[in-house]
Amino acid sequence: MKNLFKIALILLLGSVSMKSFSQEWNIGIESGLGTFRMEDLKELNDVIIGSLPFNAAVTEEFPMYWYYKPSLTYKFSKTFTAGVVWSYTSTGSRISSKDYSGEYTFDNICRASSPGILFEAGIQSGKFEFKAFSEAGMEFTKLKLKQSVTLNTETQEDLYTFTSVNYYFEPGLRISYPVSAFRFSFNAGYLFDIKKGDFSYEGDDNQILVISDSSEARADWTGIRIGLSATFVLFQKRLKSGSPH
Repeated sequence: MKNLFKIALILLLGSVSMKSFSQEWNIGIESGLGTFRMEDLKELNDVIIGSLPFNAAVTEEFPMYWYYKPSLTYKFSKTFTAGVVWSYTSTGSRISSKDYSGEYTFDNICRASSPGILFEAGIQSGKFEFKAFSEAGMEFTKLKLKQSVTLNTETQEDLYTFTSVNYYFEPGLRISYPVSAFRFSFNAGYLFDIKKGDFSYEGDDNQILVISDSSEARADWTGIRIGLSATFVLFQKRLKSGSPH
């Protein structure tokens, strides 16, 4: 009886594996442009300008910028892929004023490092793959506020560093085309910051960055993400489809 059970189990596993699609480990890199909402930090700039005893203006305010995203994914079937990603991006702003007597600048530099998990599902048409993806993870943001005042030949600088943790979700669409062991893709998504944390002073979590007495400043990386990616097949286990005889 035990031998019969073993034979039946082997046949069952053989039937499942014979019907499975080739499975792959892939390593990839994606790069593109992102837009960023940053409403709180824009309001902080307005507060800074309003507090200065001289005229100043915002010369750059959180423009779209590059992001970079390495990934490691596993393709379970023709239609489903999952894996891990780690993205990096930055943006910033500058307040500036300058005349014959000196110069003032206030730089607001924001960087985010974001580990996440990725799920993809789609269809294949010829060599093209059309996929919907969803990505979720955490954003570890570092904010540097740098104030510089130059009068004649003397310069005084002050630097304050804050950190925060956000949670994000990004749905999107991807079109891919294989070339040898590579797969090249065009990606379009929209990132939502679904939970935003307070900025705490680096080294002292009790000090929080505030805009006013009743309003804390938080990073908001919400925005469009458009990019190109390339993945490489690290390992592929190709199994023939069909049913056992």
